[in-house]
Amino acid sequence: MAAVGPEPFGFSAPIKSLPAHFTFEIPARTSSGFRTLSVMGLTVSEQRADGPSIEVDIERPDMPLSLEVDSSTLYFGDPGERIPLRVLATFADRSVVDVKESTYLTLESLDPSVASIDRGSVVSVAPGLTYVCVTYEKDGHRIKFYVQVEVPKHPDTFAGQFDISVEPGAPKVMPGDSVEYKLSLSTFSQFAGPVDLKVSGIPKNATASFSQPSVSVPGSSKLTILTGSATPTGIYMFVITATSGDLTSHLMLALLIVGPNGQL
Repeated sequence: MAAVGPEPFGFSAPIKSLPAHFTFEIPARTSSGFRTLSVMGLTVSEQRADGPSIEVDIERPDMPLSLEVDSSTLYFGDPGERIPLRVLATFADRSVVDVKESTYLTLESLDPSVASIDRGSVVSVAPGLTYVCVTYEKDGHRIKFYVQVEVPKHPDTFAGQFDISVEPGAPKVMPGDSVEYKLSLSTFSQFAGPVDLKVSGIPKNATASFSQPSVSVPGSSKLTILTGSATPTGIYMFVITATSGDLTSHLMLALLIVGPNGQL
């Protein structure tokens, strides 16, 4: 009896008695994810006898030092397009491992109305700008970063006639506290608005509200985010989208939720 599977497994050494134990050597740079092993053998009468398939999850025992993708920005031409997201992790032994299929890796779109996630790929849904949060979490430790996604209304013209600025840039709050952002909308043309504001990607257990959800340009509004007492500490990125007809402008903001000692 022997087990056979895809790389890096190949064929095991043959086993002549049951119960059978198969041993394989897994190189440190093997990509993460599930592999299926097939078990096959011959009876004493030389008839083929197949055993049940074996599912093996290949994962590194240590946390990576960093994550990266092929491009920090994904550009789509039209809604419905799909781009696989390849995620590489660098570990302390300098091994670089493809972890896109790791059970420790999650992908989350901050605005699913612009782009969604399907089996490790980013799928464009509608014109706009959003971010995909890439998180590797194991044993209470977490690494995350963000990939920008742009889906233009017209592939060769992705520009509005107004812009957004904000203060403060990256405030710190404790779980259960609130923070206020002052948004200023300006124009470099004769555009006057009105502009509708929305926010996406705020932390879990948090709520958001605008003092004025619709603003004439130039103008301003205040965004208040109230975190929940159960909101986990960490660095959160979210997006403000301002729209007026076919015109759109985006702004990515940061919020640092810290513990009593000021640590993330």
